[in-house]
Amino acid sequence: MRKVLFVGLLFVCVLLTQRTRAAALPECPSNVLSSCVMTHDHSGSVAVFANNVTVDCQGHAVTGMAGAATSPGTGISVNGFTGVRIKNCVASGWDTGIGVDNVPGAVFLNDNVVVNNKNEGYAVNRTTTVYIKGGTVMSNKDDGIDLLDDVFVSISAVSILNNVDKGITHKNTSSASNIRFNAIENRITRNGMGISVQAPAAKGYICGNGFWMNTKDLNPDYPYGVFYADNLTQDKPATCTID
Repeated sequence: MRKVLFVGLLFVCVLLTQRTRAAALPECPSNVLSSCVMTHDHSGSVAVFANNVTVDCQGHAVTGMAGAATSPGTGISVNGFTGVRIKNCVASGWDTGIGVDNVPGAVFLNDNVVVNNKNEGYAVNRTTTVYIKGGTVMSNKDDGIDLLDDVFVSISAVSILNNVDKGITHKNTSSASNIRFNAIENRITRNGMGISVQAPAAKGYICGNGFWMNTKDLNPDYPYGVFYADNLTQDKPATCTID
């Protein structure tokens, strides 16, 4: 009986410790220098100015000027800092929802809702490694996800809906052998075009995506060295069977 009580108390202590650590993170300011959380919607843009930082919005929104249809600039931005994680954020009503530029390492964009922006939802430029996983990219007036001169791109389990131009566009004119583009198990529905790959040296996979009612699903029809498999015409993700 004592052993059971001891184990139970130990579990409670660990749980309380974890909650205390989570609660210890500060509220996210406009200029982020360390990991932070949001406990309410944030008025104004957020910019990250440090490496290895996590911004967890916990489902809250980064909003612009009150009463404005669209606020100028980028809702959440990362410029030159690596190891950054942006997650559980809502970015809406900006020129660009979430922007990443000139990052010499990895950036992780997880479970964000990026909707109703004047131009792109996500704009990721000249970044070594970008992972976009989960969340929704919807009703942006240009591309849903716009990628320019990035080296390694992985987009998975994202709902990409009703974007005026392209759901995903990947442009890279480099002839380098390390260009990679992977779009795995996304829902790609009612965009001007589903996926556009303009990267002659790119290799990778477009696999297990559900394409539905896009003006055109894929451009070009056979995108360079990117392997196309297990994609279906349906309004939900398919299953990628490539090991």
